[in-house]
Amino acid sequence: MEQHKVPSQQNVAVFGEALIDLIEQADGQFKPFIGGSPFNVALAMARFGLASHYLAPISTDEMGQRIKAYAQKEQVILPTNMSSNRNTSLALVYKDANGQPDYSLYRNLVADLDISAQKLTANLPSDLQVFHTGSLALVPEMTTILTEVFGYLTHKNINISIDINMRKCIPEQKAAYITSVKQLMLHANYLKVSDEDLDALGANGEYLAYCQQLLQQGSIKLIAFTQGADGATLLTAKQSCFLPAIPPAQLADTVGAGDTFFAAMLAYLVHNQLISVDASEFTQVQLTKINSFAAIAASINVSRHGCNPPNFAEVTEFAQRQNMPV
Repeated sequence: MEQHKVPSQQNVAVFGEALIDLIEQADGQFKPFIGGSPFNVALAMARFGLASHYLAPISTDEMGQRIKAYAQKEQVILPTNMSSNRNTSLALVYKDANGQPDYSLYRNLVADLDISAQKLTANLPSDLQVFHTGSLALVPEMTTILTEVFGYLTHKNINISIDINMRKCIPEQKAAYITSVKQLMLHANYLKVSDEDLDALGANGEYLAYCQQLLQQGSIKLIAFTQGADGATLLTAKQSCFLPAIPPAQLADTVGAGDTFFAAMLAYLVHNQLISVDASEFTQVQLTKINSFAAIAASINVSRHGCNPPNFAEVTEFAQRQNMPV
């Protein structure tokens, strides 16, 4: 890394679900963890030393208060006017023999979607480096709101990051959901997609070709294409960089691995003052360093239970031990 201290004014903002993951344990019992893909990103970026603002409403119910207390403990910054009397969302998380999660979601009238475009933009911090969203915020009911917010951000020259993180468990509105995701993701400057995401969007296994098509559309400058244990590829219109995943010494589970990867990537870009550089101009060396940093962070996360991202020191120490370029 070129720098080791992140100035306090490096503001990032996150919008999307914070929920309770009830994760199946080896004995068949379910243990609660605070999660939600966007909240995980906010948590990770706070641990990476950024001023991380989480802007979705948090429920006034018991689970919401646990989320609020955890966010404050982790130094995630919360607006004072972003509470909701709606319920906290829940996710039942089942794991297969390889530790891969499968989800059942409970998302009827939930707190994190209880917002207007005006309220969201009013709570954006000044000197904002990047606005991140995705996952369950990309549902059809949010399309109009997010389109308005993205228009505001684009007008202000604020970078937009989206992890589409599509959920197979929204079958009752599948067609509308896919349409919403396809529309909203084109507003991103930085986009994360997985092989499962691209399958849902109709890539038919032609993942890299599909990503290259996306790079010719909308505002997208860099795509992080993740394939779990098979590694990740960073793509721009001019370059691509594949790196295999780094296996942990011992796998706990893969919850939050993709969130940690993308948060680490974004934090690296902010930390090294690359977030506002045209990503299409990144060199192969730069992409390799960015991908390495993110892969290390994801590896450390999957060695722990739930989403438990590392901090900068842990990632850089790992890189030094393994003689990896970051």
